[in-house]
Amino acid sequence: MKTYIRFIYIFFAATLGLVSCSKEEINAVFKDGVAPTLSSSVNRVNLVPADSSRNVISFTWSDPNYQIDGEKTSHNVTYTLEIDSLGKNFAKPQRITVTNALSNPVNGKEFNRMLANLNIADSARNYSLAIRVKAALYLPSTELISNTINLTVSPYSTEPVALYPVPDNLFLVGDATVGGWNNPVPTPGQKFTKLDKFTFGGIFQLTGGNKYLFLPTNGDWGHKYAVANAGAPGMSAGGDFIVDSGQDIPAPLASGNYKIIVDFIKGKYTVTPVSNADMPPSDLFIVGDATNGGWNNPVPVPTQQFTQVSSGAFELNVALSSGKKYLLLPQNGSWDHKFAIANADAPSVKLGGKFVADSGVDIPAPDEAGTYRISVEFINKTYKLTKL
Repeated sequence: MKTYIRFIYIFFAATLGLVSCSKEEINAVFKDGVAPTLSSSVNRVNLVPADSSRNVISFTWSDPNYQIDGEKTSHNVTYTLEIDSLGKNFAKPQRITVTNALSNPVNGKEFNRMLANLNIADSARNYSLAIRVKAALYLPSTELISNTINLTVSPYSTEPVALYPVPDNLFLVGDATVGGWNNPVPTPGQKFTKLDKFTFGGIFQLTGGNKYLFLPTNGDWGHKYAVANAGAPGMSAGGDFIVDSGQDIPAPLASGNYKIIVDFIKGKYTVTPVSNADMPPSDLFIVGDATNGGWNNPVPVPTQQFTQVSSGAFELNVALSSGKKYLLLPQNGSWDHKFAIANADAPSVKLGGKFVADSGVDIPAPDEAGTYRISVEFINKTYKLTKL
């Protein structure tokens, strides 16, 4: 037992000695470390997609020469490159961390990703960056910060390239539609909703066995989107479209309501049947204590009535109070149907997301009171708020 106790005493004594030694080493570091000097292989980087796998820049820094009792330490040195937009004072920089190395190359893909994280995305612009390196041993108190260098950069776009130029608008014309071959077509019912930069969608009543075309400009026959072979199998359900040539697109054999999606990245369209439950309403209203009308139903019009802007899409500019809630109603004065959200705690739900019909919970208003444009589309069942 005495031998065992003596061993424990020796172990703790040795441990205390190591801790004491470490403290002495740190004290020496404070005296002898030298801030590294940072440089880069180039002072301008204009990225292009071909640079993805190629090193586009290399950062080099001098040894901080951490010393303990006059000798260079053998402890690992951690170097952290910090990259930020010029003038942001490294508040939320992008970081690259290496150990014991005095340089670090960066390829185009990684550099472009970091720029995107800094909200640097316009490939037509030049941006200025501030870059520095931090050196440290195993304690934050040993940190030494280099000089700051500046770099001019332009990113490359990671967006897909459309097969055809994307028009600003898209319209549906043909004897399969309510408006027939009359051009201009009736709007907003036969105007597609732009779902994103490359895709249009709409929900339309189609007459079975007839034909239609897509038009980029209402009232103009100068340009059109059609199909190369209307008799090819399955064309009534979707396929490839072409520009300014070809044949009219065949509608499905059965008359009814259909969702048409037009994708300019792939140059394809799809046609799917829509049930009555998924049909967009003819009107849309907002109700709730986030609005001036409160939860009173019917709501005041026209201030709380949406305007239909395209097939299945509505917009309204309205004043909203923060910390309150609202719902969307297809019929003013009736609580029979509503549009709400599944989860009020979902991320970013105060500024947009997916909505559900006849279920869910009230939609929370934005944190900041003010006038907002609420955009609602029934093709993908989404809403979006933009502060005006």
